[in-house]
Amino acid sequence: YCRTVLGRVRQRLPRARFAGVCAATAGAITALLYYGGPPGVDLPSHVFQTWLYSHAGFNLWNNYWYAGRYEFVTYSVLYYPVASVIGQALATTVAAAVLAGSFASVSRREWGSAATGPSITFAATAPFILMIGGLYPFLAGAAAGGAAVVCVQRRWRVGFGLAVLATLG
Repeated sequence: YCRTVLGRVRQRLPRARFAGVCAATAGAITALLYYGGPPGVDLPSHVFQTWLYSHAGFNLWNNYWYAGRYEFVTYSVLYYPVASVIGQALATTVAAAVLAGSFASVSRREWGSAATGPSITFAATAPFILMIGGLYPFLAGAAAGGAAVVCVQRRWRVGFGLAVLATLG
């Protein structure tokens, strides 16, 4: 039965639409997990870091988290400014969608219809691993890395450079 369903998906969806379906699947699962699932293990840290950035901007050191620690450098210098503007839920949802869409796009372009099953599986399972683990900045970095691979595959040098900088951030 699964082979029949996957065969129909392969025939009906061109590459770009397939990547969009995988992105929408991962985004929907991420939103459901954020609002209805168990909170991520590291959620308190991300909520605090986002709150701190929105109230104080970038700081090098913070004495309010345990015995003090370096701010943003140990997690992400890009995720928290974005999350403070659009919110944690939207930031993680968009990141998961970009990651799954990138994976599907690269896989379908490289391996054709043989990548259908793995792409759907990745779109459905990656949000669980990353959201329950509370790896929100890592999710955003992985999404930027996925976008960088898409850009390399299509020979978009400027896009690749921007995506690599976002990955580093």
